[in-house]
Amino acid sequence: MTKLVRFSWIVGIGILVGLSLTLLALNQPSTATTLAKPTPTPKSLAQPSALRIHQLSGIVVDATGPVAGATVRVHLSEQATTTAQNGTFTLRDLNATGAVTVTAWAAGYTIAWTRVQSADAPIKLQLNPYHTTDNVKYTWFEQDGVEGSAACGTCHTAYTEWQEDAHAQTATNYRFQTLYAGTDIHGNKSPLPRYTSNGKIAPPDLNQPY
Repeated sequence: MTKLVRFSWIVGIGILVGLSLTLLALNQPSTATTLAKPTPTPKSLAQPSALRIHQLSGIVVDATGPVAGATVRVHLSEQATTTAQNGTFTLRDLNATGAVTVTAWAAGYTIAWTRVQSADAPIKLQLNPYHTTDNVKYTWFEQDGVEGSAACGTCHTAYTEWQEDAHAQTATNYRFQTLYAGTDIHGNKSPLPRYTSNGKIAPPDLNQPY
């Protein structure tokens, strides 16, 4: 009888523990449900939608002021215009999404460019003239104590082949030198070409020096 009572107590306690664990589990949120809920993205971290640019305006200048007649273009496109007398320009009907690259160029200058992300602020592009004389401060490149074009051979395996072609010989090739100077091999120079009334090159005047 005592064993039967003891067994009944054990069974009762087991049932109570099982019911307690079941109720505890029912009160906990489902793991699958928790993982399935997407985490809301704060508005401050949300990615902004790409802006559409329909028109861009600005001015092209150099070191002295506005540049008239400069070509302003959307990079890698046919959308271009020229600057007015006061250097201003407007690019219309762009229909561009996101950032675009705008370039400016005029004769005697190197190309200027800038990246534009919206049409809110006017663009300012400054042109710089390209060099028309030799740079007296230029020094030959040097690598591991090797100077001049030979320094290129420390990395470029094609240097030996390059030494044999005409490109490498231009500085000493008298035929190239005469073409560059516009003379014959003796240094004699002809007068500048003459043109006929219809714009064609006229024959040389044999009464003039070579």
